[in-house]
Amino acid sequence: MKHDPELTRLLLLNLRDGGHEDQINKYPADLVLEQQARLIDDGLATGNAIKDGLKLRWVKGLCISSGGHHFLEARDISGAKLTTSPPSLESLTLHKTQKRIFVSHSAVDKDLADALLDMLCAALPLRVSDFVCTSVDGAKLRGGEETGNVLRQAIRDVPAFLSILTPKAVASTYVLFELGARWGTERYHIPLLAKGAGPEMLKEPLKATNALRLYHEPDVLQLVDDIANVLHFKSEPPQNYHQKMVKVVEISRTGSAITPPSTDSITSRGSFVNLPSTVELVRTRHAFNNMALSEAAKKLLVAASDSIDGNVSKTRSMDGEIVNIHAPDQEFMGDIQDKRARALWLDAFNELVRVGCFAPTSHDGIYTVTHTGYQIADILKR
Repeated sequence: MKHDPELTRLLLLNLRDGGHEDQINKYPADLVLEQQARLIDDGLATGNAIKDGLKLRWVKGLCISSGGHHFLEARDISGAKLTTSPPSLESLTLHKTQKRIFVSHSAVDKDLADALLDMLCAALPLRVSDFVCTSVDGAKLRGGEETGNVLRQAIRDVPAFLSILTPKAVASTYVLFELGARWGTERYHIPLLAKGAGPEMLKEPLKATNALRLYHEPDVLQLVDDIANVLHFKSEPPQNYHQKMVKVVEISRTGSAITPPSTDSITSRGSFVNLPSTVELVRTRHAFNNMALSEAAKKLLVAASDSIDGNVSKTRSMDGEIVNIHAPDQEFMGDIQDKRARALWLDAFNELVRVGCFAPTSHDGIYTVTHTGYQIADILKR
């Protein structure tokens, strides 16, 4: 497959920033298609190269990977040699050590910080070195650096600031200093509750900041989306990092009890406020029986888990959006002509996505049953 370095650069820039279509369109369409497929082969992007026999026909779902970001960063540095003067050692060092996320935490919560960084690196085009996290190897401060100055600069400058708030963390003077310093910048901050910490532990002025619960899978998924928006990244499909997310949730559940769901525990955003996490749900039948899943959602989950490939599709037809499962004896859940049936199963589908039982695949409109979904389906079948 022919390699064109400049086209590679343009394709990656377009995936990352957009706005390079006119330059790309100057190249032959076949060459662009081949180069897009090569990006996937070289690990610079993720996506699907679709062939008809031996001939490459389409490249779908193309998204820049962490390798693609590294490629562009290296080009940014080496490209400086084309200017009238070479880059200084200081400018190269600053470029290489630029941080994107600060993770404030207590050293006793190192296990959770480790798991959180591992998950975020799998979900987003990030490296451990993109973080400032003083307990995690690869994200610690370098030897000889003046701790106070480096931390103050990072707290002030990073685009995203995360604080892991546990009972131990909120008792830490250093954590409170870091939170106060970030609050003073009036920049983006996501408090993360874990290990028994609840919203009631947040005091002013942080009380007005919306906190996410690391012991609740939908909140962890939202965390990934929120960071992706702040950093202008595209996240991986949830199934690609689901096991790492489960580990974050399990660690975050230590030291906390299951909170029974209330009958009006749905917020205006549609998330479940007091429901236990789906990981905890599969541990006890009693907790599952208290989960506010509709009967239609339960039926759809069981049917999907028994389907041929474990996939569920949400497609648009002349009659509107419909939900399909890949079962031997049926596809559409209900009467396709019945608008009430279509609405019922669409609501059930959205409900199962929201609680982490269905996760999107790399194909538009195709979802798959998650590990948690299969576990809950097994409980329903008993």
